[in-house]
Amino acid sequence: MCELVALVGMSLAAAALVQAACCRAGGTAITFAALWALYLSLFVVSQKFLAFQWDILLLEVGFLTIWLVPMTVRHPECGTGCMSGT
Repeated sequence: MCELVALVGMSLAAAALVQAACCRAGGTAITFAALWALYLSLFVVSQKFLAFQWDILLLEVGFLTIWLVPMTVRHPECGTGCMSGT
């Protein structure tokens, strides 16, 4: 089950990168909320292995990311097509 959560997290992170490449402001809040929920579930399940300060810092920064990325899918100053230069 943990492997499945890790694979879903990797695919969501790749989706956020593709969204950034397509001029969509680095992903949407929904993508980062899903990533945060997956990491929180891994953190709760494996408390003995993820009991370092940087794990809590990752959760805090991930939660802030949800609120700092735009809620819209497409950034207004970008072009209409993916990877467009205009």
